[in-house]
Formats: sequence, structure tokens, C-alpha cells
Amino acid sequence: MPQAMENYVRLQKPKVVEELAVNEVRVTVSNHIRTFVKHVLKLFAEDGHQTVVLKATGRAINKTVAIVEVLKRRVAGLHQITELASVEMTDLWEPTQEGLEPLEVVRHVSVVSVTLSKNQLDVDAPGYQPPLHNDQVSPAPDDASAEALANNLEARPAQRGTGEQQDGDASRCVHNITWAGERRGDEQ
Repeated sequence: MPQAMENYVRLQKPKVVEELAVNEVRVTVSNHIRTFVKHVLKLFAEDGHQTVVLKATGRAINKTVAIVEVLKRRVAGLHQITELASVEMTDLWEPTQEGLEPLEVVRHVSVVSVTLSKNQLDVDAPGYQPPLHNDQVSPAPDDASAEALANNLEARPAQRGTGEQQDGDASRCVHNITWAGERRGDEQ
């Protein structure tokens, strides 16, 4: 007769520290999007890398897609190749009651690897996306640092809503947020 999982506790396995290349970024769910965007912008601008690879598993895949979309709209001419895979992970469960056997549960976890490059990539590769057109890219102003850019990427109104203006206040509309000190429609 199958036993309920409430009678088991999952054993913590030691983390395997995988060596990453200098231009490789492992995206996790625990850090903010702006942290990763800032790091990748630094790799491109300050460190002079022509190619950066972002990798993620499980719930961090959504965040990786968001990071890539932000980067493609900030760095002109980025070619992209997205690769999807699945890895098998084994969890060990120890019983909390006498008479039960330890369990070994195998699960499949999705993995994404996104290669962004200033150089041409293989256009015939599955998952290839060409660079966005220049009118879709808005790089940071010349005097803005990567930190200023990253700090403004996750700007949000104080309350979440429908994104519509309320009482004529354009600052509460998510769609009106651009660079620091600028709002669409403002005269300069």
C-alpha cells in the first residue's frame, strides 16, 4: 500500500559546484533580474566579451527569458540561440516512521541555455533569433553607467494594477516608465 509523502523528509544532497566559463551566467530564482542584466552588460561593455551564455533550470527559466528580452532591447545587434533540454534529478527521501523504506524519486527538470552574441551565429541552428531592428533597441544614454541602467530596469509603481493611468498620473502607469527622470510625453 503506498504511503503518504508526509511520512518522509527529503535528504539534502551536497551541492555540486560546476566550474563556469568567464562569460557564462547561471540564472537563479533568488536574485533580481537587474542583478543579472547588470552583470551581463558588464561582460559585454567592460570585459569586452563578444558572446555571453545564460543558463537556468526549472523556475529560473522564466527569469532567464525576461533577462534576455531586456538585454536584446539594450544592446544593439545581439544574435540569439536558445537551446532547451531536460535533466534527470534524483531525490532521496528518508522515512520519519518505523517500518517504511527509504524512497528514491526521479524527476525531470527543464534546462535552458541562451547564447547572446555580438557576432553572427549559425542562422540554421534550431532556436536562432536574429538581432532586433534598431528602432526596437534603446541603449543607455552615454553618461549612464550599467548600475544606473540596472536600477531602472525593475522600476514599478507602488501598487500593482492594470497598467492604466489613474487620475491622470502617468507615473503610476507601468508602460510610461523609461529612463530615470524621463517619462514618455514629457517635454524636455
